[in-house]
Amino acid sequence: SPLFAGLAELLDLNRAVRETAARYWDIRIWAAPAILVRLALVGTLIGLQAARSAMLVEVALNLLNAALTLLFVVHFGLGIRGAAWGSLVAELFAVFLAAVLAALNLHRRLGLAPGDILAASRAIMPAEFRLIAQVNGFIFLRTLLLLAAFGLFWRASAGLGTLTLATNQVAINLLMLTSFGLDGIAYAAEALVGEAAGRGQCRALRERVWVTGMWSAALAVGYTAVWLATADRIFAFFTMEPAVLAHARAIAPVVALLPLCGFLSYHMDGVFIGLAAARAMFATMALAFAGYVLTLGLARDLAGNRGLWIALATFLLLRGLFQLCWLLARRSRMRNSPAGSGS
Repeated sequence: SPLFAGLAELLDLNRAVRETAARYWDIRIWAAPAILVRLALVGTLIGLQAARSAMLVEVALNLLNAALTLLFVVHFGLGIRGAAWGSLVAELFAVFLAAVLAALNLHRRLGLAPGDILAASRAIMPAEFRLIAQVNGFIFLRTLLLLAAFGLFWRASAGLGTLTLATNQVAINLLMLTSFGLDGIAYAAEALVGEAAGRGQCRALRERVWVTGMWSAALAVGYTAVWLATADRIFAFFTMEPAVLAHARAIAPVVALLPLCGFLSYHMDGVFIGLAAARAMFATMALAFAGYVLTLGLARDLAGNRGLWIALATFLLLRGLFQLCWLLARRSRMRNSPAGSGS
C-alpha cells in the first residue's frame, strides 16, 4: 500500500526487511479499527475506575496473541504471516471482551443499560463534542510526534546496519516490559486525578499526583535494578544469535537506565490526561521532540548504537521534565489567582 511504502522509505529498510514487513503489514493493518475501539473502551473502564477489567482486557490480549502466534508460526509453519494472523485474531477478541466489560461496568456502576448508553451517545451536544474533538486532536498530534520519535530511532538503527536493527529490536523489549508497569500507574493517575479535578478538590489532587508519582518512581528503581541484573538472560530469551546477543550486552547498561529516565513522562501523561490538559501534552511533547532530534544525530555520530539509546533516554527525560515544569507553573498560577484556595 502507499502508506506502507512511505513508512518503509522513511525507515530506510533494506529489501529483505521490507518484504518481510510487507507480509506482516498486509494482514496486521486490518486490526487497526479494532485497536482504536479497544483503546476507547479501555479508557472508559479506566475512567470508571474499573482497573481490574481494563487489566483483564490487556492480559487476555497478550496471552491470546502469544498463544496464537506460537500455534500459527510453530505448529502450522506460517512464519511472519502467522504472527500477523495471531495478532489480528487476538485484537478482535480483545475488543469484544472490552465491549462486554464496559457494558457490565456501566450497568453496575451507573445503572446504564445498553439502550441507555446508545441514547446518551446520541444526546451529546455540539459543544461537548467540540471539547472531546479538541482534546483528542491534541492527543493525536502528541501521539504522532511520539511515533515519529520512534520512527527516527528505527531509521537510525537501520542506517547502522541490519545487525544493529536486530539488536535494537531485542533490546526494546526491556522498554516494552517497563511500560506495562509504568502505564498501569499512569492509568491509575488518570482516574484518580480526573476525579479530584472534576470535583474541584485541590488538596486531594495534589496528594494523588504525589502518591502515584512516588509509586512510579519506586517501580522505575525496581525495573532498573532488575534489568541491570538480568538483561543478559532476558535478551537470550528473545534471540539465540551470538552476534545479536553480544551487541545487546554492550548497550544493556544504557537500556537498563530507561525506566529512571522515563518514569516521570509516563506518570505525567496520566496526570495530564486526568486534567484534560491535552494542549499542554502536545506542547511539551513538541519541545522534547525538538531536543531529541537535535540530540539523535550527534549522539549516533559520537557513540554509535549506544548513542541512539542515549538520545532515546534524553527524549524520555525531557518529556517528563517539561511536563513537570508546566504542572508546577500551573500550580503557581492557581495559588496566585484570587479564586485559588489551596484546599
